[in-house]
Amino acid sequence: MNPTNSKNSLQISTPNKNETLVRIPETAPDTLSRWMEQYFAYEVTTSLRSQKEQRRDITKFIKYVIMETGNDHRLQWIPRLSRAFRDHLINTYNQNKKRSWSDRTINRLMAHLKTWSKWINKLKPFPLGNPMEKIKLLPVGTGLDVERALTPYERRRMLDFADELLMSGGRSKDWHRNRKKTLHERPRRKGYRP
Repeated sequence: MNPTNSKNSLQISTPNKNETLVRIPETAPDTLSRWMEQYFAYEVTTSLRSQKEQRRDITKFIKYVIMETGNDHRLQWIPRLSRAFRDHLINTYNQNKKRSWSDRTINRLMAHLKTWSKWINKLKPFPLGNPMEKIKLLPVGTGLDVERALTPYERRRMLDFADELLMSGGRSKDWHRNRKKTLHERPRRKGYRP
């Protein structure tokens, strides 16, 4: 990185594009939209299809920032806003009461934002540091997501049954010896641990 100050702009060299300089005029607005344009002009070297996907993902984030803060000034982007955006993606449902974005899609979107924020932070650091640095990607795989696997009624029933195990667990099931006793009156097996 080679910063060079002139009267009208701050020029920062980038490793891509054969010694091209990122020119940031001092009078230019410090907005995320402007940084996105500079990012695609000077840094991104992927295929056009991939660039289209990256641009769509970053634009979605910028729209969220505007919705939450009223503008897209770069200094509005703090770690708390990044977490709120990820939570917004996770908790947005469509008309069929299904999540609008899968975990894989959210991870792709967050990966694009991580790369972009790292680039911005390298050229012009954020006051609180890179806002995407500590944002973790969602676990994707065969893991069981309890929120989607069980209905609230099924969760309550399972927890109620677990509470009942404290009272009924380890009790004798011998009907001949305990036929006149209720389940709670039957002797408990020694060493039983719920």
